[in-house]
Amino acid sequence: MTLLRKEIVALDVPVSIDITFFMPIPKSTSKKKQKLLEGQHHSKRPDLDNLIKHLNDSLEGICWTDDAKIVEVTARKVYSSEPRTEFSIRRKDVYGNQEG
Repeated sequence: MTLLRKEIVALDVPVSIDITFFMPIPKSTSKKKQKLLEGQHHSKRPDLDNLIKHLNDSLEGICWTDDAKIVEVTARKVYSSEPRTEFSIRRKDVYGNQEG
């Protein structure tokens, strides 16, 4: 099902986000080493903070009204044979607890 823009309502409440950036394994890496790298920490460029900022800016107005609404972030970069970004968003109540 394709979502239409009018169906998406950006959150205007404090949120926490959990992000995993699945980074590509270099093609020059041997097959044996590719298997070893899968799921391991990616400690090369781009920097994690730059990836987070890019994602936050990209989703402003779609997932939240302003990236100032993000009050908590958990993020990681790992190697993967299937590069992608996965994230989850949770509303935070006024006391800082997650609402589900």
